[in-house]
Amino acid sequence: MNQNQSKYFDQDGNIDTANPAGDLKLMQVATSTYADAGILTSSTFDTGSPSTFYSLTFNPGAQPPQTGTDSAKFQFASATTTSPTSWNYLGPDGTSGTYYTGGVTSINAVHNSDQFFRYRVFLSSPNHNYTPSISDVAVTFASSCVPPGQVLFSGLTN
Repeated sequence: MNQNQSKYFDQDGNIDTANPAGDLKLMQVATSTYADAGILTSSTFDTGSPSTFYSLTFNPGAQPPQTGTDSAKFQFASATTTSPTSWNYLGPDGTSGTYYTGGVTSINAVHNSDQFFRYRVFLSSPNHNYTPSISDVAVTFASSCVPPGQVLFSGLTN
């Protein structure tokens, strides 16, 4: 696993985060061909206090048809501490066997009352000439530190 704590917690080496900067796509392995699949785990986010999680949004929600069904999918993990013994990545039904897909989805209520979260993105394509890509990821939540309708920006540099 590769780590870059300022950008993400870890990844399997098959996700390109630098071309263009900030976007996620499969790593190019040869001229115009991409890896089959890749996994990236986000950094840990602190909501400031126990929170209610509402939705996970990612753009673009629709991927090129050549990349296949659900070529970009997510799982969500939350915890009450910054260093849980393990992060349990779950899908929309609250189990590890499902994934958030399609751009905007409701986060399962099993995560409510936790303060810290991570997401894991899974990219795949059966066609080596095409890659799914993710340009934006957003988690909508409310807490005593960030009431509904407000925005929290943490860890920004001057």
